[in-house]
Amino acid sequence: MGASASATHVGSWHLVRLDIQQVRGVPQLQLGMLAAGTWSGLIVNRSATKGVRIFRMYRDDEYLYRMMRIVARVYLISLRGQQPSGSSFKKDPDYINFLRHTIRLARSATEVVTWHDTPVPPNSDPRAFV
Repeated sequence: MGASASATHVGSWHLVRLDIQQVRGVPQLQLGMLAAGTWSGLIVNRSATKGVRIFRMYRDDEYLYRMMRIVARVYLISLRGQQPSGSSFKKDPDYINFLRHTIRLARSATEVVTWHDTPVPPNSDPRAFV
């Protein structure tokens, strides 16, 4: 967790607030859950200083609907022969709400496993995911 992260204990669950770096994986994980037909997915994070941490996130169909609407808009822009750019959506309320929803989902992920001392498997690169 970075400087922007915090943690909360709820019962036996340890809820970890993800830093902005980890928010980027939310759309891919949500699409992966949709494609796999599952209601939850795991994010595995390995770092030299924090060991291996596994987070669980649940599928959010409203979020997927919002994402598909944005993808459809990008597709329609490209069909008109235009190049979609980040500034196309910069002030768009739907896109801003989608980004906020992404952050909420990242914050909802629960840390389910932590290994602080992880041995390096034989014949592997110890620098993986660092």
